Amino acid sequence: MRAYFSLKRSIDFRAMKKPVIFKLFDALVLPVSTYGCQIWASESALFKELSTKPSPAGMRLTTLARDPTESLHLSFLKWTLGVGKRTSNAPIWGDCGRVPLLISVLKQIFGYVKRLSQLNKQNCQSLVTLAYREQMLLNLKWFRGISRIFQVATKKEFDDSEVIAPNAIRLVLNDHFTDVWESERKLNRKLNFYNIVKEEFGLEDYVSNLPKHKDLVSMARMRTSSHKLKIETGRYSVNRAKPIGRACPSCTDINTAELLSELPYFDPIIEDELHILRTCPAFHCLRSSLSEDLKSQLFSDVAAAFKHTAELGRFLRKVFNKRFPEKKSKERIKSKGKK
Repeated sequence: MRAYFSLKRSIDFRAMKKPVIFKLFDALVLPVSTYGCQIWASESALFKELSTKPSPAGMRLTTLARDPTESLHLSFLKWTLGVGKRTSNAPIWGDCGRVPLLISVLKQIFGYVKRLSQLNKQNCQSLVTLAYREQMLLNLKWFRGISRIFQVATKKEFDDSEVIAPNAIRLVLNDHFTDVWESERKLNRKLNFYNIVKEEFGLEDYVSNLPKHKDLVSMARMRTSSHKLKIETGRYSVNRAKPIGRACPSCTDINTAELLSELPYFDPIIEDELHILRTCPAFHCLRSSLSEDLKSQLFSDVAAAFKHTAELGRFLRKVFNKRFPEKKSKERIKSKGKK
């Protein structure tokens, strides 16, 4: 944790490209957070999931996210993108193109197993080799976890006499994770908009190339539904069971809507991401300044529209500034500070 917070204090993440920040994390925090993972990884959420489920398809992203190491990783990614702590984890992994830390160090873990296997074949009598033999003979917890991962990756039982390919195991588990990510994010109703704009697992262009941090944050918040539009805040309001709780305040008269909400076929205009991007009259002036190509893609192909990272990022920043203006109290505090 000290390495994690030290990194956050030391860098101005707004002025740096996000892939560079990821590399700093991998160089400074990853070695510390996964130190000794060859020993304790069998007790991690990833190993336990694979040890108890009949197939990798049974792996759940929520369980992986509860692992302390991965919780630290996700916290860092959300901080980098500028989204809330309660943002769904699937779009964070997906847009950053990063897999759980323990999957990324599987090569290191099985490299250690490979060295132990070679020492055992040489009939070495060192303490670590004797402990390794005991784990195999008694089928202890560490060996069961390693064997399960090996079985999932190679479709074969672990055999000390066979050649172990650490990198191949990592790549197979990496593919298993992306398959689970793909299936779970499509089943998550909160990620309906994300599923429209996200085509495949991998680092998104806006994360790597968008120069202005505020534009990047606006883009990330819109994609991951980490915003305060009614489609999100209505989930937790008093009227969450009624459509009025998610009605667009710019397109709906609240008093009239409350009267009409008692009718059986009342269907107000919902303030969701597509409504904001396409038709909400409150942002017509901002929308009219967009290029013709982008405006047409907002209706025909939203996923393609999000590839206009610079222009769309600017537009979303202005939309959020207009929809959620800063409170006057904050402006007064700033003006007093200047005086």
